[in-house]
Amino acid sequence: MADFDVAVLGSGIAGLTCGAFLAKQGMKVLVLEKHYQIGGYTHSFKRKKFHFESAVHSVPLGTNGLIMHLLRQLGVDQQITPLELPSMYHAEWYDYSFTMPVWYDDVKSKMQSVFPDQKQQITKLLDEMRQIYDAFITPVLQGSLEETSYYRNFIYQHLNQSYKDYLCSFLNDPNLLRAFYSQWPYGSNPPSRAPVMYYVLMFTVHAFEGSHYLKGGFGTLANALASVITSNGGEIRTKAEVTGLKNQGTKITELTLNSGEVISADRFISNLSPYILHNQLLDPSIRNRIWLRRLNNLKTSFSAVALYLGLNTSISDLIPNNIHFHFLDNDDDRIYERIINNRSSDIDHLLFLHPRTSDEDHTLTILTYIQKSFSSQWKQDKKVFAEKMLSEAEILFPGLKNRIELTEIGSPATFERYTSNTDGALYGFENTNEIYGEAKIPSTTHLPNLFQTGHWGKPGGGVWNSIYNGYITFLTIMQKQ
Repeated sequence: MADFDVAVLGSGIAGLTCGAFLAKQGMKVLVLEKHYQIGGYTHSFKRKKFHFESAVHSVPLGTNGLIMHLLRQLGVDQQITPLELPSMYHAEWYDYSFTMPVWYDDVKSKMQSVFPDQKQQITKLLDEMRQIYDAFITPVLQGSLEETSYYRNFIYQHLNQSYKDYLCSFLNDPNLLRAFYSQWPYGSNPPSRAPVMYYVLMFTVHAFEGSHYLKGGFGTLANALASVITSNGGEIRTKAEVTGLKNQGTKITELTLNSGEVISADRFISNLSPYILHNQLLDPSIRNRIWLRRLNNLKTSFSAVALYLGLNTSISDLIPNNIHFHFLDNDDDRIYERIINNRSSDIDHLLFLHPRTSDEDHTLTILTYIQKSFSSQWKQDKKVFAEKMLSEAEILFPGLKNRIELTEIGSPATFERYTSNTDGALYGFENTNEIYGEAKIPSTTHLPNLFQTGHWGKPGGGVWNSIYNGYITFLTIMQKQ
């Protein structure tokens, strides 16, 4: 008899979601995390008196949305306290700026007010986006793996089409298009290369489910999910790194920890990078050439240099928006080319993250996107980037430097070290309109009792997407029972 019904490798938000639902079904679940904290990117850290979110700053947590629906099923919706943010995002270029409201009706109203000559086109686009969102979300709210015909037809119709071309089929005002485009770094591809479905979903989940911070930080979400596992007889272990998987025939039977301990389970769920799973943990004799080829055809998403600032006063007067994209080049393609070709020596974009209604009002996170391969000496080079980022931020927001009390710097190497995301990827795979771009990888693998969950699968990066993927993985496992 196996030690556990399910072993979950990694405690990212997808693994915790999947593990929580399996535990609720009566399975004995073990979650193993190499870090000293659970949650993956949904954790915070403290430096002196300042608390920082490691990566996540806005999640759709509306009462009728997917995440709250799933938390209610688990009975832990009251363990978190969402705080609604005043905007979805703010985007600024040297010649234009736009603040995107959160909710659908407000989005529509503002866009039609600012761009009255595009009123009918805006209505047509947003109505279609609503249909896409409904078609995508309805089955999962019903606990079903079935895809709607509308969703399948939409995917087929827009296969290999770019998000830019899709939007341009409705809109023709360049500033209105920029307002829609400006979230593009989250998917690691500019609009000209971005897939339609992923970017439509990224926009609509906030339009219909809101943009929220969590009182006490996003670690409270991870803790709520973890409590379901432990209260139903499961275990969560930190500082427990999985170093290998053992098989008998085509089934995984045991895992080995860095301590040397061997644990058996009936099912194994990897919430790790699939590159680690397939290239390191699986014995070469059971690796699959199709899977390895597929991984070679996919690319990791952007990483970033992150500047975490502790401030001696609030900066809501300087930076009033919770998410502020600042583009120093109007050409998204040029910014992208500089990132992927490792020519990002000069700062051409910054992302300011300041959840002003949060407990972290005296903190500010600044990101610039980059690839891990840009440097082999990130310990030194992250300081160079931080100086450049701070100098540019001071130009944009004079007086910012005078308010800084503490500085912490993260790099792609930092993200990889703490989360084991290959290349320090922030969003799993890049999201591209080329082959595999929308498909990602499935929850099932070539081995019958080994599953994959997380932002590396459908729909892609982000907390909402990861929770969706974790739940889909749970449904897949239950279907195979």
